[in-house]
Amino acid sequence: MITKRKVGRPSIAERAHMLAARQPSEPEPLLISPGSLHYRIITGNVPLAPLKILAEDEFTWHDWEITFTVLGASHAVTFTSGTRKVTELLTCGRAPAGVNLILESVADTDVKLAASVRGLSFETEIQSKSSDDLDVLTMELPAENRLEHEFPTPGSMPSAWTKVGWEVEDDALCIVSLHTYPEERVCILSRTRVQGAQTRPESRRYGR
Repeated sequence: MITKRKVGRPSIAERAHMLAARQPSEPEPLLISPGSLHYRIITGNVPLAPLKILAEDEFTWHDWEITFTVLGASHAVTFTSGTRKVTELLTCGRAPAGVNLILESVADTDVKLAASVRGLSFETEIQSKSSDDLDVLTMELPAENRLEHEFPTPGSMPSAWTKVGWEVEDDALCIVSLHTYPEERVCILSRTRVQGAQTRPESRRYGR
C-alpha cells in the first residue's frame, strides 16, 4: 500500500527547522592565551575577516606584495605575487577551515621552524619571555615599520599588546612580532627571516 502525502506549505515545525538550518552556527569561543597560540604557514587564500582585522599595512618587496595584519587573536603576514599566495599566521585557536597548511606548531615555547614554499623560504624562531620585554619592538624598529594594537584589561593590570614589525636586511625580509599576556606575565616573541627559495615545498621543526 502506498500512502500519498499532500505536498503543500510546510508545517510550523518544518519551517522552524528550515530556518535554523540556514542560520550560521555560533562561533566556537576563542581562548586567548599563550597555550592556545599556534604558528602556521599556509598557501592559498586565508579568510582573515573572521579573526577580526584591527590594523593593516602593506608594501612591495621584490615581486611580492606584502600585507601585515594585526588580528583580534594575533597577526598575519600575507605574501602575494600573481597567483601565488603564502601567509604566515600566528594566532590563537584552530586553523581556518579548508586552508592548505604547510607548517604548524604550538607557539608557547621556544622553538625553531623552517619551510620552503612558492619560491620563498621561511626561518622562524619563537621564544616565550617574561612581560619585561614589552617594549622590544619599540626599541628595535621605527614607527613606520611596525603595527601595534592595545587591548585594555580591567582594573590596574597592564594592557595586552600585539606588535608586528619588519625591515629589509640585504636579500631578506625580517619580520618580528610581540604578543603579550598580562595575566600570565608572559610575552611571545617571533622572528622570521624570509628569502627567495627555489626548493620544493618542505617544512622542519626543531626544539621541544
